[in-house]
Amino acid sequence: MAIKHFIASCRSKKTKHPDGEIIINIPVVANTMAEGKQIVWGELAAADEHGNSEYFQIPALKKITEEEYNELTIVDESSDLEAENEKVVEDDKEWPTVNSSGFYPKETEGLLRASFTLNDNIAEIAALEAKKDVFVYGYRYMSGPQSIVKPTSHDNGEYPNIEEALQTAVETINNIAEFQAEHGAESDQAFANEVMSYDFETEILSQLEIDDESEDQLSIDDQIGSTLEGQIDIDVCLLQITDSLSAQLAVIEKKPNEWFFSYQLENTEDRTKDKGNVRDFSIDAKSTRKNAITHAMGMVGNWLYELKEMQEGMKFFKRNAVETFDTNISHQIVINLDKAGSLISEEMQRKVNSVAKVFKEAPAYTPATIWEERAYGILTGLDKADYSKEQYEEMGEKLMAVFGELDKNIDVEYAIKAFVDTEWDDANTAVKTMLNLRMLRAFVKDECIKKPVKKHDSLCITSVGDTDKPASNDDTKQETPPKTDPLGNQVKNVNDKPDNEQPKVKVEKPESLPPAKEKQVDQEKSQNTNEQPQDLKQDPPAENESRNAETEKPTVIELSPELIENPNMGLWAKGFKTDLNFTKLDNNNRLSIKTQYRIQKATEIWGPVGIGWGYKVIREWTVQGAPIIMNGSISELFTQVHKCEIEFWYMHEGAKATLTSYGDTKKLYMAQGGYFVHDDECEKKSLSDALGKAMSLTGICADVYLGSYDDTTIQHRAEVAQAADKQVRTIEQTQEITQKALTQAGGFVEEMKTALNLSEINILKQKSLAILSALPTGTDEQKQKKSKAIKNVDIAFNNASENLQAAKKESVA
Repeated sequence: MAIKHFIASCRSKKTKHPDGEIIINIPVVANTMAEGKQIVWGELAAADEHGNSEYFQIPALKKITEEEYNELTIVDESSDLEAENEKVVEDDKEWPTVNSSGFYPKETEGLLRASFTLNDNIAEIAALEAKKDVFVYGYRYMSGPQSIVKPTSHDNGEYPNIEEALQTAVETINNIAEFQAEHGAESDQAFANEVMSYDFETEILSQLEIDDESEDQLSIDDQIGSTLEGQIDIDVCLLQITDSLSAQLAVIEKKPNEWFFSYQLENTEDRTKDKGNVRDFSIDAKSTRKNAITHAMGMVGNWLYELKEMQEGMKFFKRNAVETFDTNISHQIVINLDKAGSLISEEMQRKVNSVAKVFKEAPAYTPATIWEERAYGILTGLDKADYSKEQYEEMGEKLMAVFGELDKNIDVEYAIKAFVDTEWDDANTAVKTMLNLRMLRAFVKDECIKKPVKKHDSLCITSVGDTDKPASNDDTKQETPPKTDPLGNQVKNVNDKPDNEQPKVKVEKPESLPPAKEKQVDQEKSQNTNEQPQDLKQDPPAENESRNAETEKPTVIELSPELIENPNMGLWAKGFKTDLNFTKLDNNNRLSIKTQYRIQKATEIWGPVGIGWGYKVIREWTVQGAPIIMNGSISELFTQVHKCEIEFWYMHEGAKATLTSYGDTKKLYMAQGGYFVHDDECEKKSLSDALGKAMSLTGICADVYLGSYDDTTIQHRAEVAQAADKQVRTIEQTQEITQKALTQAGGFVEEMKTALNLSEINILKQKSLAILSALPTGTDEQKQKKSKAIKNVDIAFNNASENLQAAKKESVA
């Protein structure tokens, strides 16, 4: 093979090198570019003033002519000669050095080894005197799926003599064999028992008596190949992704500008999910080292995608592939160049490319429609707008479809504004909702549509008819001007007598009413009504209490007297009934109870959590669920389900009672929109599920579990009652806020009349306007009331200013 000349450009890692980013050029002679890189690695530490080659990236070699090489080396050689003449030799023995990966390569002189093989299985240890009175060791154990390799390095420990180094190495490999003998397959157990009885130490020590054999001793990885000819050392990148998932990657330049890659993916929790072999390289060549590394990383991302590790998979398509590879090189392997086969099919390569497209970082996005702009605005406000153009288009289409389906009688603009102004918990929740038609419809219906106040005959609600007054018996009668507050709003004095002319009031009475209701209606009929305008009417406290009592939703299934009197049912009866205000229908049309309400019930019964009751999470794990249906057929992918086990306890009659409960939640699944959903709150949901099941065993919310509300009619009535309660509370809060604001603003208006200067009047005006800004404007009536109040403040301000000016003129005169 012809000798070639190269110039190696060694660029530092600017975040690690003390001097930042520097470049060292080293001329080198070698048979191949790969051999040249190995030589450069050996010289790089000496060329750097800090003496550490780990500060540098992989050298980039470029071919040069022999004349160019001689010109570059003539100065270096003269400098080296002068340095050699001045060097004082303290020790004439040349000690071995580690390679760029931190361990001793195969050609290390003095490396001793002992191995035991059985069929395709091998166990081996190696030992080396690295420097005077410093010994290191390495080992490997390969049997079936078990493959553990620790190259000879100082990371394994340093020992003052070879006996101690061998003792540690033998103990380590025997521990591995002992575990394999107990838990491995039957064929692996036989090999493990033989390994434990083999005398590695004697075999190593016997080699110390032979001086001429050291040049033929091989490193651990050399046993894989039959000869040294055609072999090469390859750097291996080790990525520990999670506690159970890891990947080994390697790349090789077989010919100039022909790069190949390999991968080995391991899942210690499920060995059936292991893939690839780091010694089997791809068939298709890549033009650059970077492309080869990128495709190797793609295989890792695709594997994680198949394992439902979506977030980890995405990282492999967003990080700097070359930098990640170089900074995680952990060891080397020896391979035969003529055996670089491939386990990667064309179909798998297509999957890698498609997955890379899915997870590649989204470019800057410009909304194309008003609906996309609304989705983009929501996610931008949540500081997470890096979604793809296709996802924004899909969100826009679904928003347009759902809001376009709304009934013509619904205030669509109000609904859109309510949706845009929603305070989302996080961006993932917002995206899940906007990409799922069913979830989006339910959200818009429950949270965004203005719900009208419904009239129920059973509540005897009065409805005001035409506001035109009837013809008076005395058309010439002069009406008394109504009393007003400081803001000009009409008020009613309780001592005022009713006028003859009143608005028409229609009282609707159902066919049959309870006695109390009939009495109430009769009283309303007998009154000579002279009521306030509707917007000023206030409900007396007694009516509020009556309304709350009427809207209380009793449990359909009641405990029989026999059960209530049963002493064993005492605890069960305490938490039996469920307040439907704390329930809702889930996606399966079943009644779902809020977790916080259950906790409230438990606290009412036993006391504070941690004292009267509590729980402890025993374990959490993830299992494989049902297969995922894609394009109408069963795919090779499966849903992932998170599970948890808890120990629930509570105090009962002075004793601590405990029980076990389980909960589960889908962690990764295919949504109806055809995209994968990874629920990052599955742990919390599984815990809530387990708590609910545990509490139900003590009787909490037992009426729901006994089927009280399985009837859809009952569920509908409960929803209607809930909506009515919510609407009533909203009206009451609005009235309270309005009255408080008007009262405060009226007080400031009164103070304007006695203000001593214009500055004080202006401050009182600003206070009044600030208070009035809190007035609600949800209806036209509320808007008119607010506008009128602000106008009255302006009038009061002008009057007060004019009076003040007039008073000043009089005082001057």
